[in-house]
Amino acid sequence: MSVAPRKQQRQEEGTDKTFLPPSGGPTYDGGMEARVAVLEQIATSTQQLLGKMDVRLDRIENNFVQIDKRLDQIDKRLDQMDLRLDHMDQRLDQMDKRLDQMDKRLDRMDTRMDRSEDRQVSDFKWLMGLGIGATATLLAGMVGLLATMAHGFHWI
Repeated sequence: MSVAPRKQQRQEEGTDKTFLPPSGGPTYDGGMEARVAVLEQIATSTQQLLGKMDVRLDRIENNFVQIDKRLDQIDKRLDQMDLRLDHMDQRLDQMDKRLDQMDKRLDRMDTRMDRSEDRQVSDFKWLMGLGIGATATLLAGMVGLLATMAHGFHWI
């Protein structure tokens, strides 16, 4: 708002006082003229100060308008950041779910590997038993054959 609309507003309200020049009315003592002159000077300086205050108020209002615009921009940016943060939260939740799935898969793989290792140990023991048993059987068979030969040749 500039000074002109405020002055116009004061004129419309009837608060804008203009000073009339002294008319040819009754004369007053010399002290009265001096007091009136001081009052007129005060009124003039007051009007000037009010004009300056109007200008300053207009500047302040313009500053508030600019501040409001900046605050609106900041609000928009904050809203955008909130949306981005929400999106990031969703992505982090998805990543957490994927990591949980990977953990479950790794646990299943560990279980499978443990079972496989147990089977291998069991198979190894069975094969070792089979090998030892076969060797024992072979040795027993050879001893039996030697015993039969020794009996046949009358070595025993």
